Amino acid sequence: MTHFADPGRTGTDGTDPHLDTGAMALHALSDEEAERFLDHLDGCSSCALELQGFRETVALLGSTFAQAPPASLRTSVLAAARRTPQLPPVVADQARHRAPAGPARAKAARAWYQRPAAWLTAAAAAAVLAVGTFGVVRSVTPTPDTQVALADCVSAAPDTRVLNPGAAADGVVRFAPSCGAAVVDVSGLPALPSGRTYQLWVLAGDQARSVTLLDTAATGQSQEWTATTRAGDTAIGITAEPTGGSPQPTSAPLWAVTLT
Repeated sequence: MTHFADPGRTGTDGTDPHLDTGAMALHALSDEEAERFLDHLDGCSSCALELQGFRETVALLGSTFAQAPPASLRTSVLAAARRTPQLPPVVADQARHRAPAGPARAKAARAWYQRPAAWLTAAAAAAVLAVGTFGVVRSVTPTPDTQVALADCVSAAPDTRVLNPGAAADGVVRFAPSCGAAVVDVSGLPALPSGRTYQLWVLAGDQARSVTLLDTAATGQSQEWTATTRAGDTAIGITAEPTGGSPQPTSAPLWAVTLT
């Protein structure tokens, strides 16, 4: 079984070459950056698989054709803008004399998902209370072949850890840092009402990035997904979001595990 290279390695200039797969697929790297990335690619199977998935997606995008939006679109957008309350303008004198926010106030103003400990606390509370009332989704989803390869790597890797979201929640995460991947097996989540779905997130410090929508889990069935991970990722969690997903979490996590 092929084992993937350590995703924690960085380039000679201190940058993380694992972040250049998308730019490489779009030919957005300079000659020097592309050469450095190709040197890294020789020893990183994880990046090779991800680059393959990006290139396949780019090819699909290239085969699409533009469609004119319906004439009603402009009217509906302008109507929505008229109905949506706008923020009041900032008066210059008020802005000039406003006291700067102190550290405590600034910290309190941060979204819950920007406080890593809040993921687990909120997820535990949601599980105990059995919350039942309940984006931009990641633009490139790993291809089925990539999913299978990463899942195989996690199954065989010697550093794979089995993580459980807690006694009050079902499901399991099998995480292998050497593969740069985590297999998320979701079961026991309640079916969601129409217009809602589950969204899988990876948390890196105070940043949450979307992995995929778990539409099958939203119907009350079990679902498995292999998420790619990066050096510095700290947690994996699931929230309930509007159909189509959200750019950032809009509800407390129902299910979460720490990776560190």
